[in-house]
Amino acid sequence: MLEALVLLLAQTCVAEIELQPDPAECVVMWEVNARTAGRRKISIQKQTRAFNSYWKIEHKARAWVEQLTLVGDEPALWPSDAGWERLAPRWLAVVARARRFVDEYPRGAHKAVCAGADTYGGTPGDGVGADDAAPCGGRALRITCLPGELQAYWHTGGCRSHVRPVYQ
Repeated sequence: MLEALVLLLAQTCVAEIELQPDPAECVVMWEVNARTAGRRKISIQKQTRAFNSYWKIEHKARAWVEQLTLVGDEPALWPSDAGWERLAPRWLAVVARARRFVDEYPRGAHKAVCAGADTYGGTPGDGVGADDAAPCGGRALRITCLPGELQAYWHTGGCRSHVRPVYQ
């Protein structure tokens, strides 16, 4: 069960922001999904599949994401000109970070990367992540979690009731 969660979180990160050199932003997305799951009293698996667009619509062009494995084998549908050998270490780094998150978060041992983020979506600077497209009818506050982040992160404040996580 935990290995399935590790794989889901890692695949979701790659589906959202591709294979980045540093998986730090993956953790921000996982934190948001975990906090939201806690608030909604559902599993992080259910929250992740319900929230992240990759799991809601068919992605023929990136079907390889669902073929990623925990051992890092090249996905059968991986584009032949994309050089899996070069990117496999990035994938394995995402998997390792997902394992650490899955181990630490439930025990309260996870140190938040972005405790203020309640939701995310869009890419900073693409118009989708602009303030006029903010969640909660534009009332959410855009926050920066990491330098050079690839998603837009939002603090929803009083937009909806939410439980703030307690970190030790």
